[in-house]
Amino acid sequence: MNALLGAAVAALVAAGLVPAVRRLAVRVGAVDLPGGRKIHAQPTPRWGGLAVVAGFGVGLAAWALLGGPPAWDRLLVPLVGGAAVFAAGLRDDVRPLAPGPKFAAQTLAALWALAFGWGFQQISLFGTTWTLPPALAALLTVLWIVGVTNAFNLVDGLDGLAAGVGLISAIGMAAVFALLGDTDNAAVLLVFAGALLGFLPFNFHPAKIFLGDSGSLVVGYVLAVSALGGSRRGASALAVGVPLLAFGVPILDTLLAMGRRFLGAWAESGGPGRPLVDRLRAARRMFEADRDHVHHRLLAQGLTHRGAVLTLYAVATTGVVLALLSVLARYRNVGLVLVALGVSVYVGLRQLGYRNPLELRAAQLLAWYEQRGLPRRFFWSVVDVALASAAYWGAFLIKFDGGAWRPEWSVYARGFPAVLALQVGVFALFGLQRTVWRATNVGDALRWALATLVAASVGAAAAMALEDRAGQATFFLLDGLLLLVLGLGVRSAYRVLAYLAQADDPRARPVLLYGAGHGGRLVLRELRQNPAWRMRAVGFVDDDPRLWGSEVNGLKVLGPSSRVAEFMARTGATAVVVTTDKIPVARVEGLRARLPEVAIGWLRLRWEPLVLEPAPRSEAARADR
Repeated sequence: MNALLGAAVAALVAAGLVPAVRRLAVRVGAVDLPGGRKIHAQPTPRWGGLAVVAGFGVGLAAWALLGGPPAWDRLLVPLVGGAAVFAAGLRDDVRPLAPGPKFAAQTLAALWALAFGWGFQQISLFGTTWTLPPALAALLTVLWIVGVTNAFNLVDGLDGLAAGVGLISAIGMAAVFALLGDTDNAAVLLVFAGALLGFLPFNFHPAKIFLGDSGSLVVGYVLAVSALGGSRRGASALAVGVPLLAFGVPILDTLLAMGRRFLGAWAESGGPGRPLVDRLRAARRMFEADRDHVHHRLLAQGLTHRGAVLTLYAVATTGVVLALLSVLARYRNVGLVLVALGVSVYVGLRQLGYRNPLELRAAQLLAWYEQRGLPRRFFWSVVDVALASAAYWGAFLIKFDGGAWRPEWSVYARGFPAVLALQVGVFALFGLQRTVWRATNVGDALRWALATLVAASVGAAAAMALEDRAGQATFFLLDGLLLLVLGLGVRSAYRVLAYLAQADDPRARPVLLYGAGHGGRLVLRELRQNPAWRMRAVGFVDDDPRLWGSEVNGLKVLGPSSRVAEFMARTGATAVVVTTDKIPVARVEGLRARLPEVAIGWLRLRWEPLVLEPAPRSEAARADR
């Protein structure tokens, strides 16, 4: 009840201060002018964060006076750390601040939380909890706080979006903490939600005032450190999994933005001869604003400003509900929930026009592989070491789940170096590092399978010779299966990426392919892999009724050549490409007569017989000399 009263006070203070803050922002020049990538049409004051922070502080003071937290760090961490990022944002709202000082303020605020013990301390996996080394725990804590802080800053692109998503996240996390019995953290988040609720009516479209960096950075910081505050009581799974669901919208948008900007700059940073350090400078592009965020994509799909914001509110609410369900289920079946959520996110991103999550285009990955400066054999040797290690310890985790691993750990750790050396040596004997994997085929896959069988057998024999224990046969069966799957997956990755990189250029000329046989498949592959043709196949035409309605290499066989005009109108094709000599010339000429305005041409890719004849004796003799 005291927390609800504090939330009410925070809401009233934030709402009451907005008019005065608007006038102050105009007076000092903290005004966001329209133009460029910006969506708003009128000059709008920015300092909404001032009203939110004031409401939050007064609300916490009211809660403290009414009963207060048992430990003052519950107030000091969010207030003092929030003040640091608030000051940086306040300055940035008046005059743009370079990324360096802003990140410095966020890092100091993260270290402040860390000084009070608010951070990652343990990791739970397979029913077992590991205590993190202090240095790693500190690094993860700083990365989490700075990352979530900037995530809410980046998502603040539509009226009411960051404030509304922050409100939903705060209420959801407060409910999670209440379920876990952490009423103090729940109270802090409720008070913060009250401050956002009081501000939101003035920020919703059309906004009278913007949250600004002074507000969005504080929203991210308070939510990030509050999530970590619960991990100090042993809820280590809570520290990452549940907040990832609750903060899903800003985190997803941030990952997409970082990947999109970095990979775009990486691809444009020069040819393969450029030094790696020049390419790494592309990381600076991650801090350049653009108009390709998720909310911009929603607007491009035809949604209104309010419609796009409400859609993202619904997505954020779904994440909060999933977070609550995962807590109620005590993390049982959480994996299924996350998989289902991941599939839904992927489908949604494709509908918004993203080629794939993070826009990790296959063509860019292939270009990176081709331009890499490392020797091929060294690269694949390192990969084989990583695969053998992952398979070994993956088999260990599968076999000894829960707490059963503890008595077996030392045995398998002692045998690991010998097994690793022998397995990598077997791969070298089979010549796997010499294989050109861009040209991998069934024979190469069979060779990897045979090498895996031998490597697992040799590893098992060596381990049993060192220290024979019950269950080692099962362990190395798992090891071999994992090594087979991982190895085939990595070795075939180039071919998979090459296939994915064959995406048709939507700007190319749409054409129908006449002939869906071997010649048609060759032509389709050539058009997809060679952009110089500037043609995009939209369907096959074939006179064989057995092929009608089927798909050949992912392209549908529409029907017979007698219906070409209908198919062209349906697909938007502007030309017909004949792919084989087996189609009678008379039939093609008849097609031209019926469709005189349509461009019809031949494109045939075929093997010509090659006759090798011995050179004349005189030429052979001269060659010998």
